[in-house]
Amino acid sequence: MTLNIFAMVRAIFFVMRKVGLSETYAWAVTLAGMFNGAFIGGAFYPMAQIGALALWNVYFNCIKPFDRFHLRIKRGYADHIPEGFEAMRGTTFKDELREAQKLWPGNDKEAVSTAVFRILAGDDELI
Repeated sequence: MTLNIFAMVRAIFFVMRKVGLSETYAWAVTLAGMFNGAFIGGAFYPMAQIGALALWNVYFNCIKPFDRFHLRIKRGYADHIPEGFEAMRGTTFKDELREAQKLWPGNDKEAVSTAVFRILAGDDELI
C-alpha cells in the first residue's frame, strides 16, 4: 500500500506539472489518499470523504472565516483588558476601533493602539 501511494504521488506530480498546477506534497498526498481510500477504508470510504468535504463547506458557508489580524486583536484585547472597562466607559472596543480606523486609514497598528488607549483612558489624555 505504501508503494502504491508513493507511486500515485509521483503520478499526481507528473499530471500537475503537465497541467500547469503548482506541485505540492500536501495536495499530492491528499489526492493519493483519496484515490486509495477504497482500499484503506472499504467501498464506501470515498463517499464518506466527499460527505465530509460537503459538510466542511456547509460549515464555512454558515460561519465565515476571518483573517488572523482580527483574531489576534480580539484575543490580545480579551487577554489584557478587564471586562469592566467597556462598561465604565460606555463604549465597546469594536466601536472605538471603527472610529480609530477612520482616523488612521490603512494603519492598523495605530488604529488598534488608539482604540485601546481610548478604552483605558476614556476622555483623559493620560492613563
